[in-house]
Amino acid sequence: MKRFAFFLCLLSSSLTAAEEMDTLQETLAEQAIDFTAPLLQLQFEDWYSHSVWNTESTSNTFVVRPVIPLNKTKSFPFKQLIRVSAYAVTTPKNPRHVTGLGDTQFLDLFLYENPNWGRIGLGPIAILPSATNQSKIGQGKWQAGPALAVMLLNGCDTRWQLGFLAQNPWGFLGNSAKPNVISLFLQPLLAVHFPHNWYLLSNAQMTFQWRPHSVQVPVNIGIGKVATIKGQPINAFMEAEWVVYKTNADFKPHFTVKVGFDFLFPDCKPTCLDKAGRT
Repeated sequence: MKRFAFFLCLLSSSLTAAEEMDTLQETLAEQAIDFTAPLLQLQFEDWYSHSVWNTESTSNTFVVRPVIPLNKTKSFPFKQLIRVSAYAVTTPKNPRHVTGLGDTQFLDLFLYENPNWGRIGLGPIAILPSATNQSKIGQGKWQAGPALAVMLLNGCDTRWQLGFLAQNPWGFLGNSAKPNVISLFLQPLLAVHFPHNWYLLSNAQMTFQWRPHSVQVPVNIGIGKVATIKGQPINAFMEAEWVVYKTNADFKPHFTVKVGFDFLFPDCKPTCLDKAGRT
Protein backbone atom coordinates (compact mmCIF):
# COMPACT_ATOMS: atom_id res chain seq x y z
CA MET A 1 0.00 0.00 0.00
CA LYS A 2 2.80 2.45 0.85
CA ARG A 3 4.50 1.80 -2.49
CA PHE A 4 1.25 2.37 -4.36
CA ALA A 5 0.63 5.57 -2.39
CA PHE A 6 4.14 6.75 -3.23
CA PHE A 7 3.44 6.11 -6.92
CA LEU A 8 0.21 8.12 -6.72
CA CYS A 9 2.02 10.95 -4.97
CA LEU A 10 4.64 11.06 -7.71
CA LEU A 11 1.92 11.10 -10.35
CA SER A 12 -0.09 13.83 -8.65
CA SER A 13 2.99 16.05 -8.25
CA SER A 14 4.40 15.50 -11.73
CA LEU A 15 2.75 18.65 -13.05
CA THR A 16 3.24 20.77 -9.92
CA ALA A 17 4.52 24.30 -10.39
CA ALA A 18 5.84 26.83 -7.92
CA GLU A 19 2.81 29.04 -8.54
CA GLU A 20 -0.22 28.02 -6.42
CA MET A 21 -3.80 29.25 -6.33
CA ASP A 22 -5.63 30.23 -3.13
CA THR A 23 -6.93 27.07 -1.48
CA LEU A 24 -10.16 26.67 0.43
CA GLN A 25 -9.77 25.55 4.01
CA GLU A 26 -11.64 22.30 4.64
CA THR A 27 -11.45 19.69 7.33
CA LEU A 28 -10.21 16.30 6.21
CA ALA A 29 -13.70 14.87 6.69
CA GLU A 30 -15.13 17.55 4.38
CA GLN A 31 -12.47 16.87 1.76
CA ALA A 32 -13.03 13.11 1.90
CA ILE A 33 -16.66 13.41 0.66
CA ASP A 34 -16.17 16.49 -1.55
CA PHE A 35 -16.50 15.77 -5.30
CA THR A 36 -14.09 18.61 -6.04
CA ALA A 37 -11.51 18.52 -3.22
CA PRO A 38 -7.92 18.18 -4.55
CA LEU A 39 -7.16 15.37 -2.12
CA LEU A 40 -5.21 12.28 -3.15
CA GLN A 41 -7.29 9.20 -2.31
CA LEU A 42 -7.49 5.49 -2.93
CA GLN A 43 -11.09 4.39 -2.45
CA PHE A 44 -12.47 0.89 -1.91
CA GLU A 45 -16.23 0.40 -1.81
CA ASP A 46 -18.59 -2.57 -1.78
CA TRP A 47 -22.25 -2.30 -2.80
CA TYR A 48 -24.34 -5.29 -1.72
CA SER A 49 -27.89 -5.31 -3.11
CA HIS A 50 -30.06 -7.54 -0.95
CA SER A 51 -33.16 -6.78 -3.02
CA VAL A 52 -33.20 -6.58 -6.85
CA TRP A 53 -36.22 -5.73 -8.98
CA ASN A 54 -37.91 -8.69 -10.74
CA THR A 55 -35.79 -11.31 -9.01
CA GLU A 56 -35.40 -12.92 -5.60
CA SER A 57 -31.62 -12.95 -6.03
CA THR A 58 -28.89 -10.59 -4.86
CA SER A 59 -26.10 -8.67 -6.60
CA ASN A 60 -22.80 -7.12 -5.60
CA THR A 61 -20.42 -4.49 -6.96
CA PHE A 62 -16.88 -3.87 -5.71
CA VAL A 63 -15.33 -0.53 -6.65
CA VAL A 64 -11.68 0.56 -6.75
CA ARG A 65 -11.27 4.28 -7.37
CA PRO A 66 -8.04 6.27 -7.28
CA VAL A 67 -8.58 10.05 -7.06
CA ILE A 68 -5.55 12.02 -8.24
CA PRO A 69 -5.21 15.84 -7.99
CA LEU A 70 -2.86 17.70 -10.30
CA ASN A 71 -1.67 21.22 -9.56
CA LYS A 72 -1.86 23.98 -12.12
CA THR A 73 1.17 24.89 -14.17
CA LYS A 74 2.35 28.05 -15.86
CA SER A 75 0.97 26.81 -19.18
CA PHE A 76 -2.34 25.49 -17.73
CA PRO A 77 -3.96 27.74 -15.11
CA PHE A 78 -6.32 25.21 -13.50
CA LYS A 79 -5.98 22.48 -10.95
CA GLN A 80 -7.28 19.10 -12.10
CA LEU A 81 -8.91 16.20 -10.35
CA ILE A 82 -8.74 12.82 -12.09
CA ARG A 83 -10.99 10.01 -10.88
CA VAL A 84 -10.86 6.49 -12.35
CA SER A 85 -13.53 3.98 -11.29
CA ALA A 86 -13.08 0.24 -11.90
CA TYR A 87 -15.81 -2.26 -11.04
CA ALA A 88 -16.05 -5.97 -10.25
CA VAL A 89 -19.69 -6.98 -10.66
CA THR A 90 -21.75 -10.01 -9.67
CA THR A 91 -25.16 -9.89 -11.36
CA PRO A 92 -28.38 -11.32 -9.90
CA LYS A 93 -29.45 -14.78 -11.08
CA ASN A 94 -30.92 -14.54 -14.56
CA PRO A 95 -30.90 -17.53 -14.65
CA ARG A 96 -27.51 -17.65 -12.86
CA HIS A 97 -25.00 -15.25 -11.32
CA VAL A 98 -22.38 -13.78 -13.63
CA THR A 99 -19.19 -12.28 -12.17
CA GLY A 100 -16.71 -10.15 -14.07
CA LEU A 101 -15.17 -6.73 -14.55
CA GLY A 102 -17.48 -3.85 -15.44
CA ASP A 103 -17.00 -0.84 -17.68
CA THR A 104 -14.35 1.65 -16.51
CA GLN A 105 -15.22 5.30 -15.86
CA PHE A 106 -12.72 8.15 -16.29
CA LEU A 107 -13.55 11.63 -14.94
CA ASP A 108 -11.30 14.69 -15.32
CA LEU A 109 -12.44 17.92 -13.63
CA PHE A 110 -10.79 21.32 -14.07
CA LEU A 111 -11.24 23.20 -10.80
CA TYR A 112 -12.08 26.81 -10.00
CA GLU A 113 -11.97 27.87 -6.35
CA ASN A 114 -13.56 30.84 -4.64
CA PRO A 115 -12.71 31.09 -0.92
CA ASN A 116 -15.98 32.94 -0.28
CA TRP A 117 -18.38 30.20 -1.34
CA GLY A 118 -16.75 27.03 -2.65
CA ARG A 119 -15.50 25.24 -5.72
CA ILE A 120 -16.61 24.32 -9.27
CA GLY A 121 -15.28 21.48 -11.40
CA LEU A 122 -15.92 21.16 -15.13
CA GLY A 123 -14.52 18.60 -17.54
CA PRO A 124 -15.06 15.40 -19.52
CA ILE A 125 -16.29 11.98 -18.50
CA ALA A 126 -15.48 8.87 -20.53
CA ILE A 127 -16.73 5.30 -20.12
CA LEU A 128 -14.61 2.53 -21.61
CA PRO A 129 -16.29 -0.78 -22.59
CA SER A 130 -13.91 -2.87 -20.51
CA ALA A 131 -16.52 -5.30 -19.16
CA THR A 132 -15.55 -8.95 -19.45
CA ASN A 133 -19.16 -9.89 -20.27
CA GLN A 134 -20.75 -7.23 -22.45
CA SER A 135 -24.12 -8.98 -22.68
CA LYS A 136 -24.62 -9.30 -18.91
CA ILE A 137 -22.46 -6.62 -17.28
CA GLY A 138 -21.26 -3.93 -19.68
CA GLN A 139 -23.01 -1.57 -22.07
CA GLY A 140 -20.71 -2.42 -24.96
CA LYS A 141 -20.17 1.20 -26.03
CA TRP A 142 -17.50 3.84 -25.83
CA GLN A 143 -19.12 6.84 -24.14
CA ALA A 144 -18.04 10.43 -23.58
CA GLY A 145 -19.61 13.67 -22.47
CA PRO A 146 -19.43 16.64 -20.09
CA ALA A 147 -19.37 16.62 -16.29
CA LEU A 148 -20.05 19.40 -13.78
CA ALA A 149 -19.45 19.42 -10.03
CA VAL A 150 -20.31 22.19 -7.57
CA MET A 151 -19.53 22.24 -3.86
CA LEU A 152 -20.72 25.03 -1.58
CA LEU A 153 -18.46 25.62 1.41
CA ASN A 154 -18.11 28.31 4.01
CA GLY A 155 -14.78 27.65 5.62
CA CYS A 156 -14.61 25.89 9.00
CA ASP A 157 -17.48 27.72 10.72
CA THR A 158 -20.22 25.62 9.18
CA ARG A 159 -21.22 22.04 9.86
CA TRP A 160 -23.18 21.74 6.62
CA GLN A 161 -21.90 20.72 3.20
CA LEU A 162 -23.94 20.94 0.00
CA GLY A 163 -23.10 20.13 -3.62
CA PHE A 164 -23.75 17.95 -6.63
CA LEU A 165 -22.02 16.03 -9.41
CA ALA A 166 -23.67 15.76 -12.86
CA GLN A 167 -22.31 13.53 -15.65
CA ASN A 168 -23.83 13.19 -19.12
CA PRO A 169 -22.06 10.51 -21.21
CA TRP A 170 -23.18 9.66 -24.76
CA GLY A 171 -22.52 6.33 -26.45
CA PHE A 172 -20.99 6.69 -29.89
CA LEU A 173 -18.92 3.62 -30.82
CA GLY A 174 -18.80 -0.07 -30.02
CA ASN A 175 -20.97 -3.17 -30.27
CA SER A 176 -23.43 -2.57 -33.11
CA ALA A 177 -25.95 -4.85 -31.42
CA LYS A 178 -26.08 -2.48 -28.42
CA PRO A 179 -27.96 0.86 -28.45
CA ASN A 180 -26.03 4.12 -28.17
CA VAL A 181 -26.84 4.88 -24.54
CA ILE A 182 -27.39 8.51 -23.50
CA SER A 183 -27.57 9.05 -19.74
CA LEU A 184 -27.54 11.75 -17.09
CA PHE A 185 -26.07 10.75 -13.72
CA LEU A 186 -27.07 13.31 -11.09
CA GLN A 187 -25.62 12.93 -7.60
CA PRO A 188 -26.62 15.59 -5.04
CA LEU A 189 -24.77 15.66 -1.73
CA LEU A 190 -26.00 16.92 1.62
CA ALA A 191 -23.82 16.33 4.68
CA VAL A 192 -23.70 17.50 8.27
CA HIS A 193 -20.47 17.25 10.26
CA PHE A 194 -20.02 16.56 13.96
CA PRO A 195 -17.07 16.71 16.38
CA HIS A 196 -14.25 14.19 16.06
CA ASN A 197 -14.70 13.88 12.26
CA TRP A 198 -18.06 12.10 12.33
CA TYR A 199 -20.60 12.97 9.64
CA LEU A 200 -24.02 12.07 8.25
CA LEU A 201 -24.62 12.32 4.52
CA SER A 202 -27.02 11.65 1.69
CA ASN A 203 -25.46 11.31 -1.77
CA ALA A 204 -27.53 8.83 -3.83
CA GLN A 205 -26.91 8.96 -7.59
CA MET A 206 -30.00 9.33 -9.79
CA THR A 207 -29.96 7.93 -13.34
CA PHE A 208 -31.97 9.43 -16.20
CA GLN A 209 -31.31 7.33 -19.28
CA TRP A 210 -32.69 9.06 -22.35
CA ARG A 211 -31.88 6.27 -24.80
CA PRO A 212 -33.17 3.63 -24.21
CA HIS A 213 -35.50 5.31 -21.74
CA SER A 214 -35.28 4.39 -18.05
CA VAL A 215 -35.21 6.28 -14.77
CA GLN A 216 -33.90 5.37 -11.32
CA VAL A 217 -34.33 7.69 -8.34
CA PRO A 218 -32.79 6.37 -5.10
CA VAL A 219 -32.56 7.95 -1.66
CA ASN A 220 -29.96 7.08 0.94
CA ILE A 221 -28.58 7.91 4.34
CA GLY A 222 -25.08 7.20 5.55
CA ILE A 223 -22.75 7.66 8.48
CA GLY A 224 -18.98 7.99 8.33
CA LYS A 225 -15.86 8.97 10.19
CA VAL A 226 -12.34 10.01 9.30
CA ALA A 227 -9.78 8.44 11.64
CA THR A 228 -6.04 7.80 11.69
CA ILE A 229 -4.79 4.22 11.96
CA LYS A 230 -1.03 3.87 12.50
CA GLY A 231 -0.51 7.29 11.00
CA GLN A 232 -2.69 6.65 7.93
CA PRO A 233 -5.89 8.76 7.59
CA ILE A 234 -8.87 6.64 6.54
CA ASN A 235 -12.45 7.59 5.71
CA ALA A 236 -14.81 4.74 6.68
CA PHE A 237 -18.54 4.87 5.99
CA MET A 238 -21.73 2.84 5.66
CA GLU A 239 -24.86 3.75 3.70
CA ALA A 240 -28.33 2.30 3.18
CA GLU A 241 -29.98 3.09 -0.17
CA TRP A 242 -33.48 2.52 -1.56
CA VAL A 243 -34.75 3.05 -5.09
CA VAL A 244 -38.03 4.92 -4.57
CA TYR A 245 -38.93 5.43 -8.25
CA LYS A 246 -38.02 3.62 -11.44
CA THR A 247 -39.21 3.08 -15.00
CA ASN A 248 -37.99 0.32 -17.37
CA ALA A 249 -35.16 -0.62 -15.01
CA ASP A 250 -35.42 -4.41 -14.90
CA PHE A 251 -33.02 -6.35 -12.69
CA LYS A 252 -31.74 -3.18 -11.01
CA PRO A 253 -31.02 -2.91 -7.26
CA HIS A 254 -33.93 -2.02 -5.01
CA PHE A 255 -32.25 -2.01 -1.58
CA THR A 256 -28.46 -1.68 -1.28
CA VAL A 257 -25.98 -1.47 1.59
CA LYS A 258 -22.72 0.32 0.77
CA VAL A 259 -19.54 0.25 2.84
CA GLY A 260 -16.29 1.98 2.03
CA PHE A 261 -12.72 2.46 3.21
CA ASP A 262 -10.89 5.34 1.58
CA PHE A 263 -7.17 5.88 2.14
CA LEU A 264 -6.47 9.62 2.33
CA PHE A 265 -3.12 11.24 1.54
CA PRO A 266 -3.32 14.90 2.58
CA ASP A 267 -0.42 17.24 1.97
CA CYS A 268 1.71 18.66 4.76
CA LYS A 269 -0.33 21.82 5.21
CA PRO A 270 -2.25 21.98 8.51
CA THR A 271 -5.94 21.15 8.18
CA CYS A 272 -8.61 23.58 9.26
CA LEU A 273 -9.80 23.35 12.87
CA ASP A 274 -13.16 24.56 14.10
CA LYS A 275 -14.29 25.42 17.60
CA ALA A 276 -15.69 21.93 18.06
CA GLY A 277 -12.22 20.44 17.67
CA ARG A 278 -12.58 18.71 14.32
CA THR A 279 -9.26 17.94 12.59
